[in-house]
Amino acid sequence: MNSTLVLVLVIVFAFVVSRGLADRSSRRFLPSGSEFVLVGLAVGPFGLGLARPATVDALQPVVALLIGLLGFTLGLSLRGMLRRVALVPTLIAACVTLGGVAAVVGAFLWALAGLPTGTDVQFVVWPAVALGCIAIVTSGTVGARVERIFAAAGPVMAFLRRGPATFNVVAVVGVGLTLAAVRAHGGGGLTLGTAEWVAASVGGGVASGFLFALFLGQDRDPRRMYLASLGTVILASGVAAGGGLSPLFVNLVAGATVSALSEEATVVRRALGELFAPIDAVILVLAGTMWTPPSGLAWLLLPLYLLVRALGQRVAVGSLLSGRGEVPLSVRAGDGLVVQGGLAVALALDSARLVPEQGSLVLSTVLAAVVLTDLAAAPILRRVLADAGEIDATHPV
Repeated sequence: MNSTLVLVLVIVFAFVVSRGLADRSSRRFLPSGSEFVLVGLAVGPFGLGLARPATVDALQPVVALLIGLLGFTLGLSLRGMLRRVALVPTLIAACVTLGGVAAVVGAFLWALAGLPTGTDVQFVVWPAVALGCIAIVTSGTVGARVERIFAAAGPVMAFLRRGPATFNVVAVVGVGLTLAAVRAHGGGGLTLGTAEWVAASVGGGVASGFLFALFLGQDRDPRRMYLASLGTVILASGVAAGGGLSPLFVNLVAGATVSALSEEATVVRRALGELFAPIDAVILVLAGTMWTPPSGLAWLLLPLYLLVRALGQRVAVGSLLSGRGEVPLSVRAGDGLVVQGGLAVALALDSARLVPEQGSLVLSTVLAAVVLTDLAAAPILRRVLADAGEIDATHPV
């Protein structure tokens, strides 16, 4: 049987099984995509070998479009998100974790690569910054499920519903700017600086979003909105692919432009929301097939990443909420952002596609982190909400 067809059938089967798991999410297990990663690993080169590298490579344009669609949808929510959060304190909290993870990971990679012997500094700096950005990503869907399953209500639960969106936008922007800087130092036919490549990323997104608003006008036909959205994502992703830039970032800018220019952004986002689950499934399975085991001391990057991320979130989010007088610092509200989810993998996959030399280490680290945080999520979230007094700690699990 054709390996592409086998991969498609595996993704469909995994998606059906995952929907069943999601419907049965309990206080013991809150999957956010680890099941798809494990399926991808099982059918990939290090598993059963059903998905050959050539098959995965042939699907890279599709992956770029799917990643772009995630960015576009996130951008559509930007205007509403800015109204719901205290922007400056939330940005500071995000940057604390980002900077802490980037600094520690950078120091580790510096020692691992032995830079004094002549390794180019950018091959240490950019993976460290990328992992710092990815560290602040939190699944945008887990909050609603936690609220339903635990019947929680209070300031911590409210932050788990609203806060991740801001963190996720910062992460996409950070990775997009980082990849633009890598592109500037990567040579090729165009000798542009970092500022020029950043301007190209932003300009491509703004132009795509403007064309969407121009094409749609005041039309409220859902089908026309849907087609216009897909056309915008295809255009923005094509711009990103042509320039060797991040389709996630370019489409985020396109979505934000649509949100600023069109009153129908909420309607468009709702229409595209139905695609979120299948898009996540495809991205996570394909990412799982691309996993490559680290070698030697590089295995230590995973526990280091998880430890520094947890400490950074605990300090940053705890300080944010306690500083506003909402919860005491002892609650450790930052632990509630433990789940990473599909967007983290999409960012890592974006990095691995554009800079495969170091991106594979970033992708492998994030894939393993997604699986481990999924396994630990339920008891951690239950403890955080119980400490905050937002659920009954004696409720049976």
